[in-house]
Amino acid sequence: MIQRPKVTRLVARLAVLALVLSLSLSLVLLPGSAAAQTHSGTTPIPTDTPGHYTGPAAPPGLGGTVTPTPTPIIINRTPGQDIFTTAAPTPMKTAIPTARPTALTTPGPKLVAEPPAIQGTSAIVVDSDTGRILYSKDPHVSRAQASTTKLMTALTFLKFYPTVQALSATTTVVQADLVGEANMNLRAGEQIKLSTLLLGLLTNSANEAGMALARYAGQHMPGAGDPVAKFVAAMNSYAASIGMTDSHFMNPHGLDQDGHYSSAYDLALSGWYALHNPIIMQFVQVKVTSAEGHDFYNVDSFLFRYPGATGLKPGWTDHAGRVLVASARNNGHNVLVVVMNSTVEIAKDVDPLMDYGFTVLAGRSATPLTALNFGYLAVPGIKAPVVSTPTTAPTPTTAPTPTFVVAPTPVITRFPLATSIPPITRFPQVRKITSVEALSAELHTQLLYTIQLAATMMLTRDH
Repeated sequence: MIQRPKVTRLVARLAVLALVLSLSLSLVLLPGSAAAQTHSGTTPIPTDTPGHYTGPAAPPGLGGTVTPTPTPIIINRTPGQDIFTTAAPTPMKTAIPTARPTALTTPGPKLVAEPPAIQGTSAIVVDSDTGRILYSKDPHVSRAQASTTKLMTALTFLKFYPTVQALSATTTVVQADLVGEANMNLRAGEQIKLSTLLLGLLTNSANEAGMALARYAGQHMPGAGDPVAKFVAAMNSYAASIGMTDSHFMNPHGLDQDGHYSSAYDLALSGWYALHNPIIMQFVQVKVTSAEGHDFYNVDSFLFRYPGATGLKPGWTDHAGRVLVASARNNGHNVLVVVMNSTVEIAKDVDPLMDYGFTVLAGRSATPLTALNFGYLAVPGIKAPVVSTPTTAPTPTTAPTPTFVVAPTPVITRFPLATSIPPITRFPQVRKITSVEALSAELHTQLLYTIQLAATMMLTRDH
């Protein structure tokens, strides 16, 4: 027989347990709970891109009765409610909040209807699929580009070594490669694969990796001279071949140096080519890894913070300020953003511009896509559509505009002097001219009369 104090304690424990279970269930079911709050801020653009911005379904029990079971099986789903099957349903009322619950939103680009004000001194936003420029701010002003240089370094290197097999070769690091901000911690005399150097170039933004890659490629180029200088010359040649007319390179890493500069438009060109290079895209999206005794951590914070981010390359120096070439994919669209010489945290410039690009492509901006007149990137495979220009009203057929053709220089045939006075054709009467042919005939007749008259006067004078 159970004693009364033990019974009392048992009942109290069961009551506490029931209260805890009830509170836990309420926190899970209430839409205003912490578990339900997955996104805040400006309403984003809904997305249907697989693998990006897949938001949670609306929680069950919004303002109604639910039937919880230990192992529910969902057989149908409608917005805001799930229908379950149970062996022995036990209806349970849930508390209804007095305030209207905040509707759950699908994470994605924020709705930015107007071009945002940015601190960067030059910028550009491009639809990467069509090459159409969606926004620009001084896109052709040349300025220091910092480590975004490494996109051109990678593009030039892969022009000579375009395969994974070629990247499996090794090279020896020399002391001259260990320039400032050597973020891979390479050592002189170290043997390392080209693929590992390329990974360090595009993730850690390792300057010594850029030097080692440039030295390796330059050593295999024809001609004498410093191998790094030969590789930089190849960078300039390749940049010119793809239309980067605002750029000039002095090194393969991007540290400040006189004569080393680019523009937002040119960086968008290098970004577009990087987006179409599978090896570069594989490397720039690596976040954390290790290889050949070196650790790699991607310094591109955009890749970690922006939904759908796919790359590409940040940069910063005292002279360049903050620079970023960023790309992202949402709702089947790809957007490329470049900001140069930003004086604030780069996210405050790049992210709103990226949001604005997706807003325009979603057809929800204040200015429709068809009204933008920033032009297109000059890249292969992209041809700007021909814009029809309004034509003037056609000239009435009753009064056509004559077309005058310059006649060739006539050949002058000399005849012997006339010995008799030729008859003079009577001067024709002036007639109404109604066509080009009539005008030509009239002029011919009058010219013939004038010649005859002149000949008559000369013969009369001589005789």
